[in-house]
Amino acid sequence: RLSQKKNVKFIVMDRSITFWDFHPQAIRMMSADADFEEVNRSAFKFAEEPVISRVYAALEKNVGGMQNVSLVSKKTLLCGEDSCSFFLPDGTLAIWDSTHWTLPGAKTFMGQLLENEPDLFD
Repeated sequence: RLSQKKNVKFIVMDRSITFWDFHPQAIRMMSADADFEEVNRSAFKFAEEPVISRVYAALEKNVGGMQNVSLVSKKTLLCGEDSCSFFLPDGTLAIWDSTHWTLPGAKTFMGQLLENEPDLFD
């Protein structure tokens, strides 16, 4: 049905990385004077949840090939090769809880989305 609506563009984002279990660890690390880059590197292991890969693969299979559907990976927005942006480069908190971004985090991640996909909202 989605592909029949030629004048409508759909943006599908996959499942969020679950940082819920990481928050206490991040607080302990910051209390022990860890810098935010170290916390971001520790956050990376939470991005390796098998369910995230399975959900993205299922979405890619079911809607990825449709002409008016764009599939966006939240992991790609949040994580690089060895860290995830739990904190932004200036040390501002980017992740509020397991599925919500802070306002600065949302602005940063959406800016990255627009940079990575400049035609997304045309």
